[in-house]
Amino acid sequence: MRAAIAVQEEKLRLAEAELSPIILRVPIDGMVSTVHRRSGETIMAGESILTISAQSSDRIVGYMRQPLPFEPKVGMAVEIRSRSSGRQICSSKVLQIGTQMEPIGTPLLSLANAKSVETGLPILIGLPPELKLRPGELVELKFNPF
Repeated sequence: MRAAIAVQEEKLRLAEAELSPIILRVPIDGMVSTVHRRSGETIMAGESILTISAQSSDRIVGYMRQPLPFEPKVGMAVEIRSRSSGRQICSSKVLQIGTQMEPIGTPLLSLANAKSVETGLPILIGLPPELKLRPGELVELKFNPF
């Protein structure tokens, strides 16, 4: 009888452990912009629970459309110009180059091309700390291939 009680107590402890709250940690600082799931809902492993928007940027993702006017390289100099009032200008470097052409997001396309799918080579560029940009803010990039 004691063995049966011990087995049932162990099952109860396992059930309590499964139902106890889990502490979630995220890799960035920011604000919760979307709640995808609520308390008490069942979720699958890898399913999004929240969307967190960063409060500051530390890099820029740019796209080079086809045909590529030159072959970009890691370490290549880039001039960054903000589009906001004040038109800040800074220099930076290419940190990484994508391996394949990817769809360019709709905000980056002109109104005439917004309905068509256009691809470009993604390029990661470091953002100097003195250039204060909001995440998602559009900038102009000028590469110095020489």
